[in-house]
Amino acid sequence: IGGHGALTGDHALKAKVGETVLFIHSQANRDTRPHLIGGHGDWVWETGKFANPPQ
Repeated sequence: IGGHGALTGDHALKAKVGETVLFIHSQANRDTRPHLIGGHGDWVWETGKFANPPQ
């Protein structure tokens, strides 16, 4: 699995309180809706196009 171990262990994404991180979540053939645990998104690109402004 490509993302195995990406969120835990030695290879976990680490950020300090107050830092901004960018998650790009996409699936080619199915609709997915990730849920952030313990936080919220400041900016959301609902259309999935970075050429459009965040909403």
